[in-house]
Amino acid sequence: MKKTTSPVWGGRFQKESSSLLKKINNSISFDYQLGFQDVMVNKVYSEALKKAKIITDRENKKIQKALDEVYLEMSNQNFIFDENYEDIHMNIEMAVKKKIGDTAGKMHTGKSRNDQEATD
Repeated sequence: MKKTTSPVWGGRFQKESSSLLKKINNSISFDYQLGFQDVMVNKVYSEALKKAKIITDRENKKIQKALDEVYLEMSNQNFIFDENYEDIHMNIEMAVKKKIGDTAGKMHTGKSRNDQEATD
């Protein structure tokens, strides 16, 4: 039987976190305002990952296309911010993942959530 884990915390915790911890960690109610900036940071960073040969040109193109689609969805107010993903970074990553699969996770290679927040 597969255990349920948070997309943010992955397999680091054995059981589902408490509702209080979820409430404390959830910032999407206010950091959604960084959505456009976060998309742009991910676009630039993915280009840098390609230049550093960490991701392939093909992976970068898939990420870029998906991020463009997410940006358009936000522009048209069609993007759904999901509290289950806690913050803007995970909301965007999960939206990209729905479009291109696990390659989406590569766009955060080598940067922390703190790095993302400060850059946004």
